[in-house]
Amino acid sequence: MTPGGKQKMATLYEPGLYYLIGRSDSPIAVPFQQWLYEDVLPSIRRTGKYEIPQPEQQQNTKPTLDELVNFGQKILSGTRLSAELQTITILRGVQALCPEITPMAQELVGAIQEIEATPNRHLSPTAIGELYAERLGLPKPIKPQIVNQVLESAGLQTKEVQIKTDTNGKQSHKNIWHLTEKGKLWGTVTRDKARTHDKIVEHVRWLPDVLEVIDLSVEEN
Repeated sequence: MTPGGKQKMATLYEPGLYYLIGRSDSPIAVPFQQWLYEDVLPSIRRTGKYEIPQPEQQQNTKPTLDELVNFGQKILSGTRLSAELQTITILRGVQALCPEITPMAQELVGAIQEIEATPNRHLSPTAIGELYAERLGLPKPIKPQIVNQVLESAGLQTKEVQIKTDTNGKQSHKNIWHLTEKGKLWGTVTRDKARTHDKIVEHVRWLPDVLEVIDLSVEEN
């Protein structure tokens, strides 16, 4: 009410005032203006500062190491894998999900393989062929050359051909076998003296369980 009677008066809320002062017709500016005038400037006026809201931290749903190990044990307990191979399989599975434990997992796997790498546990390709023949009642064992070929075809080992030439110019070929990452689940490398000299050489040896993942039946005849 004024001396002249009732008057109409336009009012602006705080955001509207800012819009009016910094008005822009560009549609690109609208979202920025809305954020600036409705959030930033009022916050600065009230508190003297503006802080970007922190996103809520996502709940950690990653299973614990104990849960992973227990799950692995539950799944593998019903298989025919040896206790050593079950442990190695679980370690490699946990390592895949938790890369931060890779150094420790590799040390543990190596220790298990080293401890268990005995003549009674890890067998040569010759012994693997003999064991296979014994289990199936075959008249003769599978040759070690064939066992190695099947192991290679299964992706468990790779072959390096070493060529040597004697003083007469005659060449000889020797296959050097190397475990693959997959092969490390069933095989290990042992070191022993060579049969013909005192030099220490490496040999790939296999757990009997490897017969569960390779097929020698096609080589029986």
